[in-house]
Amino acid sequence: MRHRLGLFPLCILLCATPGGAARGETPTPAMALDDVQAGQRGYGLSVFTGSEPVRFEAEIISVR
Repeated sequence: MRHRLGLFPLCILLCATPGGAARGETPTPAMALDDVQAGQRGYGLSVFTGSEPVRFEAEIISVR
């Protein structure tokens, strides 16, 4: 299943999740908004059900 997310929901998703920072790891630096362009692709990991992370694909469809 492929989901298309706008930049704002993707930023909220990436910025609101502590990831490794909660485990004392150095967080990955965020990209500057000027470096984000429509068409860029990425992925995230989330636990939708149970306790195993599931990979999902994301694509930037617009930047305002």
